[in-house]
Amino acid sequence: MDYPFWKIAYKFGFTLTFRVVIHKDNENKVYWCKSPDLPGLIAKMPTIEGLIKEVNIIAEKLLELNYNLKPRHAKFYFLNNMERLA
Repeated sequence: MDYPFWKIAYKFGFTLTFRVVIHKDNENKVYWCKSPDLPGLIAKMPTIEGLIKEVNIIAEKLLELNYNLKPRHAKFYFLNNMERLA
């Protein structure tokens, strides 16, 4: 979100790409994540698949609430220790 004119590019159909870093909490047996690119994006779920679904839901809401943008072209790179997962 630090790039100039990203809102305009998004409104014209360009895809926004966000990094999402996944952590595993072995003690509580859950996965949690946060995004350095989308402030407020934090989620926790028992499975990675559930976490990915939750990230998409939360990101859509954050784009609408914080930036007044309709969610349509967002792409996420899920990282674990800086390695791409999905």
